[in-house]
Amino acid sequence: MHSSCQEGAIRHSLSYILRRPSKILLIGIVVLLFWTITIYRNGSITTLPSLPLASQISEESEEIVVHPWSTVPDPPSPPFVLESHGQPAKPAKNALNGAHNLVRAFNTPLFRPDPSCASVSALQARYPSLAHTSRAQHSNATIYLALNLINAEAIVPNFIYEISTMLSLMGGHRFYFSIWENGSNDHTAALLVMLEQALKALGVRYKIVVKGTSQRPNKEGGRRILELAHVRNAALDELYTGEAATKMGIAKFDMVLFMNDIIWCAADMLEIIEEHLTQSASMTCATDWGNRVVYDRWVARTMAGLPFYTQSHLLTYFNDRPWEHYGPAPPYPLPLLDDPAARKHFMALEAFQVFSCWNGAVVINPKVFLPATSNPKAIGRQ
Repeated sequence: MHSSCQEGAIRHSLSYILRRPSKILLIGIVVLLFWTITIYRNGSITTLPSLPLASQISEESEEIVVHPWSTVPDPPSPPFVLESHGQPAKPAKNALNGAHNLVRAFNTPLFRPDPSCASVSALQARYPSLAHTSRAQHSNATIYLALNLINAEAIVPNFIYEISTMLSLMGGHRFYFSIWENGSNDHTAALLVMLEQALKALGVRYKIVVKGTSQRPNKEGGRRILELAHVRNAALDELYTGEAATKMGIAKFDMVLFMNDIIWCAADMLEIIEEHLTQSASMTCATDWGNRVVYDRWVARTMAGLPFYTQSHLLTYFNDRPWEHYGPAPPYPLPLLDDPAARKHFMALEAFQVFSCWNGAVVINPKVFLPATSNPKAIGRQ
């Protein structure tokens, strides 16, 4: 699974931007930059060109005067389930504009990436093989998209906007959405109802489970990882049981795209999907940022088994530095000092092979979730 690879590079533009909600949401959202790190299945690396940055956040340029939350209807009282039934309708005419208009009032710097995301035309030029109109080998690859949410009102408007852009290129018929929310006491439930409207218009099959405060996370006594495993397995349930594949009318999915609670651009997800397919990878990860250091760094290891940062540098940074608007003041710890080969690629914004990762978003071969068994109900519960 972790075979050696030739020296090669996939260069990325700084136009790839991710954000993660800060712990102090009232202050703002922390900027996250994007790299791709990949667990390769073979030893061949193909170089991909950079994507230009769009000059506008969206194609619409009219000034927004509506207060965002006044556009969000009241949802049903949680818990509730939103689920597609039967064959989805073909994407409605102007479905993309309709989906964007749902969250148009949120098209502000607080809820949208800055710098702006790439334009739709730029995405079409960059990722022609992913387009549903393409005759390329992977143009019909199917994707199980899983997402966990809690108190995510800061990110769902951006998710609706960018996922609609992504689906308009790839085709909603190729996706199954499985979203598991629990513990939210903000506008997350209402925004998920708005997301359902967009998914319907784009011809997507989906299941959105909304628990709200009826099921709060249990992280007491060091149970954070156990709780995380629980909610991730809940989001993957219909992959384990085969129900999602049955609803899609397929034998199996080609990919699992598992996204964290991030603010992102369509190019970010298209890029890791493209890299995953181009490199024949087993697992392909983004790299997200918080407080100006790699986020979820505890799970990322280089091929030498080394972490992204020297522990003493992190301790100095977080414990001995005064805090500013976006976290500790500079100087910032430098990544991958203990692994010069990996650092060379990382600092050049090039994809590189890693031993493990789960940062921002990850594309995974579904086989790792589906061991051979005569009892599909037992998969994922062992």
